Amino acid sequence: MMLQSRLVSVLATATLVSLASACALAQSPQNAPAGAPSEPRQTQSSQGKQRVVRQTRSPVWMTEHNTTSIISIIDVVAANSGKRFLLDYRVPNGVVVGPAGYADMGYDAFLRVLDNNDLAAVATGDYVTVLPKDAIRQAETRVLKAGETAAPGDWVTRVFIIKHLPAAQLVPILRPLMPRSGHLAAQANANALLVVDRYVNTERLREVIEAMDIPQAER
Repeated sequence: MMLQSRLVSVLATATLVSLASACALAQSPQNAPAGAPSEPRQTQSSQGKQRVVRQTRSPVWMTEHNTTSIISIIDVVAANSGKRFLLDYRVPNGVVVGPAGYADMGYDAFLRVLDNNDLAAVATGDYVTVLPKDAIRQAETRVLKAGETAAPGDWVTRVFIIKHLPAAQLVPILRPLMPRSGHLAAQANANALLVVDRYVNTERLREVIEAMDIPQAER
């Protein structure tokens, strides 16, 4: 009877060990489903300390090997446009250009590249300053007067006088049409809108304002 009890105990223990091994195997990285996010893994540094490395998969165009020196691009654009450039200290060394390259890049195309990399250009005097978009509100953007124009990608300041509507009424309508880094404010006394944005987008805002700012009789 004692021998039979011991046999049952041994079989039960073996069964539990097999179940535990099967569960561990099912949860191992080798059996994870395809496309599942990788987990952090520990690696041994040269000093013998443990550090955690998270394995991620970035799109090809976002890798460091596919960025281009912004100084190299500016050298080409300066030669093609005759403009002189200054760089804010927060501008990264490399930017993503794309398969088109920059061998014959002009100023307008350069402004598009900056915009795609969360950068901006502000023309002040004889220089064009390249800086992060987040700093654009404090930059010395050019204030355009009536009839003046700028390059499509240049960041400018414009004032729109509203004739038939309260200026503040247009703010919630126009704000979604602007980038996060832009600025829009209403001035009640002058019934005007102050806009800081790329010139091409201020032109779109102007068209929207003119379409909506009409006399009551024409609505």
